[in-house]
Amino acid sequence: MQAFASFLASIPATVWSGIIGAILALSGVFLSNHGNTARLRIQLRHDAAEKAKERTAALRRDVYLRAIEELTKANSHLAGLPNLDPTKVNIGDGLQGFFAAAARLQLVAESKTALLVNKLVGEYVELVFDLFGALRSVHAANSDIQIADRHYTLAQAENTRILAEMAKLNESGKPDPAVFRALQAGFKFHSGQSDKFAAERSDAWARFNETNIAFQRTLLANLRDLAPRQLPVMIELRRDLGLDGELDELEGQMRRQMQRMEERFNALIAQLEGELPAVSSQTPPSTPTPALPPPASAAAA
Repeated sequence: MQAFASFLASIPATVWSGIIGAILALSGVFLSNHGNTARLRIQLRHDAAEKAKERTAALRRDVYLRAIEELTKANSHLAGLPNLDPTKVNIGDGLQGFFAAAARLQLVAESKTALLVNKLVGEYVELVFDLFGALRSVHAANSDIQIADRHYTLAQAENTRILAEMAKLNESGKPDPAVFRALQAGFKFHSGQSDKFAAERSDAWARFNETNIAFQRTLLANLRDLAPRQLPVMIELRRDLGLDGELDELEGQMRRQMQRMEERFNALIAQLEGELPAVSSQTPPSTPTPALPPPASAAAA
């Protein structure tokens, strides 16, 4: 131990200063590298978080915009339900896009937004079931229109055919009073059928217009009741996208727009109801039975 102490004492002071300077330099490099590493880790975590936010924001933007688009389509589809034939198409297919978009939205939205969207989807499902009940009378009238129109078209086609046969017989130069009277009887029968189905079609149109107006009133009332649940969803969607802005002003504007739409709808319905009785009471005029003059030989007979 004394020998080691003597060895250290024999080392010149200049050497010790060099050793101490090297140790301090190495310590400074170590501390600098440690600080740089810590800052680099913080920067990497920050960059990763920002990129994750950017990816989430881009994903949300696409999903949110698609959901809003599908919501508009869903409302338009509901308004057009009376014109669909449930025997040919599934009248619920027009809402599948909205339900799928809402499901995707709930995966990427904030928890509060997801809960509001889930509640809104449930409200729309209940609305659809309520509207299906109101649609029965509308679709029944629409079915009667199609049936009466098809029979009316067939009766008119038969009249056209009989008129052609009567003209052909009269112009052939070979008159046959018995055949001509049979054609006249057939024309009279099909004219009566044509008038009958024209009246039935007119009555069915009157019922369709009446039930369609009632359905649209029910739909508008339900959409008006849904508006208070749609507004929070719209506001939360904008907040998730960082589009806060004047949310109170936006809410008031949407409420005023719904009120104006309802007023315009009521004015339009009142106008249509004033015109419907005159329109529905009109039926195509009946075609008189042709009394083509028989050939001279037939008259002489």
